[in-house]
Amino acid sequence: MLLSDSATAQTALQPQQPSGLDPSLKDVAQVGWWIAAIVFGFVALIRTLREVRENRQLRSEELRWKKASLARDTLVALKTNAKVIDALTMLDWTGREYEVGKGLRDTVTWGEIERALRPHDSTSDFADKEVYVRDCFDNLLDGIEEIEHLQIGLIEFEDVRYPLAYYIKKLNEHQSAVSRYIEFYDYKRAAALIARF
Repeated sequence: MLLSDSATAQTALQPQQPSGLDPSLKDVAQVGWWIAAIVFGFVALIRTLREVRENRQLRSEELRWKKASLARDTLVALKTNAKVIDALTMLDWTGREYEVGKGLRDTVTWGEIERALRPHDSTSDFADKEVYVRDCFDNLLDGIEEIEHLQIGLIEFEDVRYPLAYYIKKLNEHQSAVSRYIEFYDYKRAAALIARF
């Protein structure tokens, strides 16, 4: 028993081996981890900011494409309306023949367009040809009104400049009749779009 007590005492007197790392080495390792975490955090932040910028740019490009697509669709709808096509042709050519009534074809001259677009009063009676001309121009001006309405940010002016520029020029060539018609029938948005050209 004595022997075992002395062995235990000797073991207790011997210096204990430190467990783990040296404290100064531990501090260096901890600082290294902190530096690595900060570096990785900055890298992650920079990467996230770049991705946010790229996503914003993609959304901006997608929005621009949608605006251009809406403008194109609006112009296509305008140019596939038979009465709009006839109004545009009337502006472009004088003396062309149109179906002005059911089974009734007749030529329309620029002078007749100006007469047909006179403001309506209680004494005005319109012939079939004049009614047809007015219907065509109402369709055209309604389409121009819609385009101007979409200028609230849904489309860009540059996307409708062509092909409208040519026809707005033609409307301006017949300004006396057209502007009077636009003013009398309160086509304010059409007047605003025409004024842009």
